[in-house]
Amino acid sequence: MSLMVNRSWLAWAECSRYYTQLFFSIDEVNRQSAIHLCKRCVVQANCLAYAMSHPEVLGVWGATSPEERERMRQAAN
Repeated sequence: MSLMVNRSWLAWAECSRYYTQLFFSIDEVNRQSAIHLCKRCVVQANCLAYAMSHPEVLGVWGATSPEERERMRQAAN
């Protein structure tokens, strides 16, 4: 079973120790704080892959903003 389907990687996610609102804030300071936390997360790559495959269009996932992920999706097409 892939990590996309089996979301067991979430148990290792750095964000699980923080309020969800930090990762879904529209405030740029909060967004940058969330991205900074994500960059040191051991499952950052899994998180980004999950967000890109579903696609998650809101919030910080895998140390990327929604706008960054949208640019990545467009570049892939």
